[in-house]
Amino acid sequence: MVVELARLLQCGGRGVELHPRAFGDEQAHAGLDPKSPVPPDRQKTFAGWMRYVRENQAAYITFAPRGVGMTALGGDKRYQTQIRRRFMLLGETLASSQVWDVLRAAEAARTLPGLAGVPLHFHASPEMTEVATFATLFEPKLASLSLAHPPRSDKVAPDFLNWSRILTPGQLLQLAGQRTKVNLPAKP
Repeated sequence: MVVELARLLQCGGRGVELHPRAFGDEQAHAGLDPKSPVPPDRQKTFAGWMRYVRENQAAYITFAPRGVGMTALGGDKRYQTQIRRRFMLLGETLASSQVWDVLRAAEAARTLPGLAGVPLHFHASPEMTEVATFATLFEPKLASLSLAHPPRSDKVAPDFLNWSRILTPGQLLQLAGQRTKVNLPAKP
């Protein structure tokens, strides 16, 4: 399996260097023109991240585990259900493999020059909430976990075999909170 990380690093006062293919292929696959203008809200968010990177001598790494973006399962809904069931017959699920991918990406990030001792923060997109929360349980040196919402029930969350028989989503969040700082948005 090949893991392509998009690295944004401070470049000795020259600004920020972005791997040229980091997002172009992903955007083209999603039907977006990589050369189209970036919306102002995204520019503001990106500028904030880059300011943080410059001021704190940090790195920003974005990672998409298998089954996301260009590696998403194709075909109709019936075919996707068949594939998910085949994974389960093998004792695996796509979500459990994504947890493994997140852990390997964290390990790969720590091998990059200058990043071995840098604190690692997980920021999960809404659909990756449970994947990131489970990965937190196995990542030894995680500074924080930021989630868009608390983990969902097993009926809504990605497939993890029998996890609801052992713990509830709230207990999963509590376990993650015992290992690292968990950031959730304030309730409206």
